[in-house]
Amino acid sequence: MSGWKENSGALLIAASLALAASTAHATAVAVGGGGGSSWFVSDEITTTNGLPTGGSFTNTGSGSGFTISDASIPGQGDAFDFASMVWVDNTQYGSPLSVSGQTVSGGTVAISGLDVRMSYFFDPTAPIARVLVELTNAGEAAVGAHVDWASNVGADAGFQITGSSSGDTAFTAADRWVASDDGNLGGGDPALVFALYGTGAAVTAGSTGTTVFGAAGTQGILAGFDLAVGAGETRSLMFFHEMNATTTGALAATGRYDGLAAGDSALAGLSSAQLAQVANWSFAAVPEPGTLGALALGLAALALRRRRARR
Repeated sequence: MSGWKENSGALLIAASLALAASTAHATAVAVGGGGGSSWFVSDEITTTNGLPTGGSFTNTGSGSGFTISDASIPGQGDAFDFASMVWVDNTQYGSPLSVSGQTVSGGTVAISGLDVRMSYFFDPTAPIARVLVELTNAGEAAVGAHVDWASNVGADAGFQITGSSSGDTAFTAADRWVASDDGNLGGGDPALVFALYGTGAAVTAGSTGTTVFGAAGTQGILAGFDLAVGAGETRSLMFFHEMNATTTGALAATGRYDGLAAGDSALAGLSSAQLAQVANWSFAAVPEPGTLGALALGLAALALRRRRARR
């Protein structure tokens, strides 16, 4: 993108690092990830019409709109022109951000009868961003919600779909993941992977598209999800971005999302209870550390009894 980010990118990086070093709260921050990746997060970007399509990005002040404003890997930048912006029933999630280690979080925002919270986690071992959207229903009746996940890509007019879980270059709601790049498949902007949902998920995309809000261009990835949140229940949606130097490398990396399992570094920091709340992925139950300890003691006691019985 040539406008906002090229003119202020260096200032954004410098200011973000300085702010993150001095306080856990800032309007824009930079977080380093695996593979030499850098991720830039802002809490002040919305759209002119308040929707994921039809308008253009605009800066409306701290806490108004949560987004990954851009990302880079060594030698390749301009991955995004504002990514992972979320709308619940056509109301954009926005909150002042806070930083803790590899995670950038927003606060709880009431939207359509739900308490909504978002966070971005940047894997320190790979150029991957995990996006978690948590929806809690504190009421006494189930609440239905439509969630849109939108990302504008830095490739602009060069944007092209280079692969999908369906094995073609058409992006549809049947695709669990999709890969994209600019016209330079071995350089230029980073090649990208967008992971929308996993195999066996209870909730999958109901709609998809490649036109989003404007930011130099309107090219990007858009996916819509419908889910019901029961009374007193929390359900979550989880998405992933991954960057690679080439399209070939990006497509090779997609296997991770075909079989994403608990224990993967991209899921670091999430408890088994949190994984169980994710509606668009299905993870095998993972015992908590205390449970594992109790299991180990129980097995040891059983082995001791067997040895005594043999005597």
